[in-house]
Amino acid sequence: MKFKLFFLLVLVSAGFIGCKEDDPTKLQVYVVDEEGNRVQNAVIQFNCESSYDPPRPCDVEMEVTADGTGYYEREFDQPSVLRINAFKIDRDTQVLGTLPDTSVVITADSLCGESYVSIQEFETTKKTVVVYECN
Repeated sequence: MKFKLFFLLVLVSAGFIGCKEDDPTKLQVYVVDEEGNRVQNAVIQFNCESSYDPPRPCDVEMEVTADGTGYYEREFDQPSVLRINAFKIDRDTQVLGTLPDTSVVITADSLCGESYVSIQEFETTKKTVVVYECN
């Protein structure tokens, strides 16, 4: 009787010990300018490009906004290779002159960058995208 109870206890405890949960498949993206400063609220676009002939449809295509520190994080269901486009457009409006003789000057400075990332299964993949002044 004691042997059966001991065997049952070992069997049940092996079930708890043997079940290690896998780490999530996660991507962390940092958007920085050419001086290494983080770009806040940058727009990040993810899409995949098929290397098959004929091309297979893309299963990841999204546009997100980085937080105030230029950081974005997401979990994925499966590993994949993605193209990342990041950009930031700063607009400034100035009213010159005095009423009724005024003119409005709108300026826009834009930063953009592109990179590729390979997301590995059950790992946290980190990618830094450097944005430069767009032409």
